[in-house]
Parts: sequence; C-alpha cells; structure tokens
Amino acid sequence: MLSRARKNNNMRALIIAAAGVIVVVTLAITYWYSIENYVRQWDTKIYSGVKIEGLDLSGKSKSEAVELLNDELKKILGDKKIIVKVQDKKFQLDYKTIKPQYDIVAAVNEALNYGKDKGLLDKKRLIKGGQATNINLNFKYDSEELNKFEKSIASKIDRKPKDASVNIINQSITINEERSGVVLNKELLDKNLKEALTGAWNKDILIDGEIQLVNAKITKEQLSRIDGVLSSFSTDYSTSTEARANNIAIAAKACNGKIVMPGDIFSYNATLGERTQEKGYMEAPIYKNNEVVDDVGGGICQVSTTLYRAAMRANLKAVERHNHSFKATYSPLGLDATVTWGYLDYKFKNTYDFPIYIEAVTSGRTVSFNIYGSKAGLGSKRYDLVSDEPTVIPAKVTEVNDPTLPEGQVVMDEKPIDGYKVKSYLVTYEDGKEVAREAVAYDTYIKKDGVRRVGTKRE
Repeated sequence: MLSRARKNNNMRALIIAAAGVIVVVTLAITYWYSIENYVRQWDTKIYSGVKIEGLDLSGKSKSEAVELLNDELKKILGDKKIIVKVQDKKFQLDYKTIKPQYDIVAAVNEALNYGKDKGLLDKKRLIKGGQATNINLNFKYDSEELNKFEKSIASKIDRKPKDASVNIINQSITINEERSGVVLNKELLDKNLKEALTGAWNKDILIDGEIQLVNAKITKEQLSRIDGVLSSFSTDYSTSTEARANNIAIAAKACNGKIVMPGDIFSYNATLGERTQEKGYMEAPIYKNNEVVDDVGGGICQVSTTLYRAAMRANLKAVERHNHSFKATYSPLGLDATVTWGYLDYKFKNTYDFPIYIEAVTSGRTVSFNIYGSKAGLGSKRYDLVSDEPTVIPAKVTEVNDPTLPEGQVVMDEKPIDGYKVKSYLVTYEDGKEVAREAVAYDTYIKKDGVRRVGTKRE
C-alpha cells in the first residue's frame, strides 16, 4: 500500500512540474511575441536617439523625417554665413550663395535603417532608449561661387610690393625707399574652407585667413650705390618724318628709368614689347626683306643703336646684337644695333656688382642715353666703340635696253647699294691713353645690285 501511494505522489509531482513548464513556455512565447509586435511597430520608424545633423528624429517615419529636415533647412539656410577673418578685416558670404544641395533622402534612409539589422532584444533596447547616434548629411555646392569669394577677399587684401626707385633731375639722384607687400595665402584659405564645409547646418562657418609678407625685389640699400653717370651717347634725327620721330620718342620713353640689377640681362624687345598702333607707334621707313618699306615702329632701331653705343661706353657688353642689312644713315658701319620683334633683339648683361640705371631723353630731335651706376666701378678707365675702315663690296648695275624710251634716255629702276665688311672694337682708355682694344663684331652689310634702263626708241 505504501509503495502505491508513493508512486501516486511522484506522478502528481511530475504532472505539476510539466504544467509549470508549460506555463513558463507559454508565458515566454507570449512575451516574445509581444516584443516582436512592439518592435514590428517600429519597422517604419526611426529608432530612439537617432539624429541627423543634431536634429532628433526618434519615432519619425520616413516622410515625417524628410519634411522636418526640409523645414529646418529652410530656416537655417536663410541666416547662415561663411565668415573669413583676416587680421582686423571680416568678410562674409551668405551660405545660400554657394547653392548647397543636401541629400536628405539618403540620410533619412540611413537613419531609418539604423539598428534594423540587429537581434530582437537589441532592437528593443534601441527603441526604448538607445545610445544617441548622429548622421551627417552629404551635400554638394557650387565651388565656383566659393572661388569667387576667395578671389574677392584676395583682391581686398593683396598689396604688391613696391621696389625702391630712382629719380634723376639734372643728374641729381634721389633714391626712394621700397615697400613690402602682402598676399593672402589663398591655397590655405581654400583648403580650410573646404574642410569646414562638411554639410553641418546649425552654425556659421568661421575661418581665419592668413597673410604672407612679400619683400620688394629692389631695395634702397641696393640702389644707393648708384652715384653718377658712367657713360652717355646721343644721335640726331632732325631729318626724320613726324611719324618716325614719334616712334623714337615712344621707344626712348619705354627705356627710360629701367633698372638692371647685377647679373640681370636687359632686353630691348622685352622692354618695348610688340610695336603696335594701339601703343601709339606709326608707320615709318624700315629695312625689310632687303627693301625700304613703311611699317609700324619704323625708327626704333635708332634708339637701340644709341643705347648700344652708350652701354658699350659703360663697358656693358652685348649678349645679343645684330647689324642692319644695309648701312644706317644715323650710325657708322659696325656700330649699329638693329631689332625685329620676335626675331632680332639687342641685349646686354650687367656684369657689375651694382645696379645700372638707364636714362633716356628726347629733346630737339636728339635722342640721348645716360647710363648711371657706381662711378668707382669704372675707376680711371673709359671705353668707346670704334670700327675699322670698311671693305667695300661694290654693287653692280645691269643695263637693259628699253625700246619704249627715247633713244639715249636713262631710267634707274633699282639704285645700286654697295655692301661692306667691317670690324668693330671696344677700346679701353686709361688716363687718356689707349690700353686695350678688344674685337667686338665682324659685320657684313649686303650689297644690292642696280638696274638701269636705256632708251633705244628712235624718232
């Protein structure tokens, strides 16, 4: 009897235990389904604590979040500024000027998907109050408008350095002091601005611009060594036409005041630039293709020749120099310097350790050059350019019978021009005596044969 009772008790215990398990399982399933149901309600909502650019979107649907962000964007962009401070100056640009375009839909999709890939219990924890998460908006803007803003700032900040200069009145020399310039560090400003343009919309963008000092290339200290005239030379153009005289005056003015620093090369073509009517040059006779023709800038070779003679007298030797094709009326053979834009130039190098100043003057149909520098640089020496007696290359004259002219009448169609060969020298004098003679150039001037027609027509 006792054994049977014990068996019955064991059975009851098992039944109770099984019932308890069923209850627990049932409760667990019910609880699990309740969590699933709760989480499912957030499938189309943004989890708690999720923000876009600091704006809390907890519980918002996609459409609600997009609408909220668009409304907020309109309010913020109306007042937002890009501000650049450069020392005590402030420059600002309305943010909307750079035409920002935000990808709101992509950011909302990212916010909506946040946490959706996690397990059920993790999802519940996020919904109940997850860790705050901020999503940044991707955006693009008009970089050209930003570039215009940067250029505008630079135009108000940049100041070019001013070189020291020389004023000479009646050979009285005054040296004006140089001035440093400043320039905005545009590369750094552009870099910092673009780094600051992250898409954040809840505050103005503040950037400090930097400036850099730019020193003058020529200083008063350097120019202070210029203390007098090293050499001079003049040529006359009293027989020139008004057009040719005009061109000489323009060319001389372009050379006047030029400073050639030690080691630098003076270029006549670079100094004058292309000779054009816009610059005031007029048509006057020049040698072109072995002919005398009118062309814009005719006459400027007299200026280059005069400068050549003055520079050689200062012992400033040419690094490029060419003679004319025919003899120039204003210069002895071998002592001229012709130029052609883009082809032939006259250049000299300043081989001294002090600056050279060029003074060019036109007065009374005379063009004059004075070369200034340190008088001690010449010492007791002086220099001059001379040439040998030229070798003549005789031109020939071809005689042609012309039956249309009366017998014995002569017409010269082509005037003969003799050619020449000549050698030039730089002569060094010391205490009035020649101490050296250095060959400078061996020039050839071409000949031009003539044509003469003789009449053969009889009456």
